[in-house]
Amino acid sequence: MIRYLLNAITSIFSPMPLNDFGDYDNYWTQRLATGLPGTVLPRYQWIADRIPDGASVIDIGCGDGAFLAYLRSRNPSSTLFGVDIAATAIARLKERGIEGARIDGSTPLRGVANRDMDVAVLMEVLEHTVEAEALFKEALSFTPRQIFVTLPNAGFIVHRLRLMFGGRFPVTTILYHVKEHVRFWTVRDFRQWASAMGCHVTACAGQAGGRNPLSRLIVQHFPSLFAAQVIFELTPLSK
Repeated sequence: MIRYLLNAITSIFSPMPLNDFGDYDNYWTQRLATGLPGTVLPRYQWIADRIPDGASVIDIGCGDGAFLAYLRSRNPSSTLFGVDIAATAIARLKERGIEGARIDGSTPLRGVANRDMDVAVLMEVLEHTVEAEALFKEALSFTPRQIFVTLPNAGFIVHRLRLMFGGRFPVTTILYHVKEHVRFWTVRDFRQWASAMGCHVTACAGQAGGRNPLSRLIVQHFPSLFAAQVIFELTPLSK
């Protein structure tokens, strides 16, 4: 608890990160060079628990394919496909033996994965995208029955305190530079946004990690205030 409070205080007053990384190929080159943690993130488990056996899954903004590799270990009968703008990330995805393609924004996603999918995943990607609505509509073009979105939570209590007492804008799980995130949602904002995009939020939880069972419970079940990152399960209203 003391360590958590010290980290929170530091976050309230610390300067914004300004370690430039060029483009997202450079971003993934840096991440892979420093060695990614081999731990399974709580959001991987939460989402994998809700995907039926044998489902076809497209991961939009898949990065190095860590989630798809984990899902394959849980559900070997699934059909997996990943897309990302970073060639270095897609190269790592294919090293894992998972099908995927690099996208550049000029070709619709259906142009690189021309088939319907049972599940679409957009994990920590919408906040990087100026035209988040356009990208989400492309996800809907796969006619998925389930959509999973994970986002930083702009309403996290530390961000509120940072703005109030530190006089600084929230730093929403940014690794290198504030330019990483260009769109921001609270939990309430995202529910409204999802409805406007033709979807219903069927489940929502905070991305709860750590060893303390009480803190995990609070983060998971009260995400609006206590979760730095949030997971949403959505169902298209037309389904």
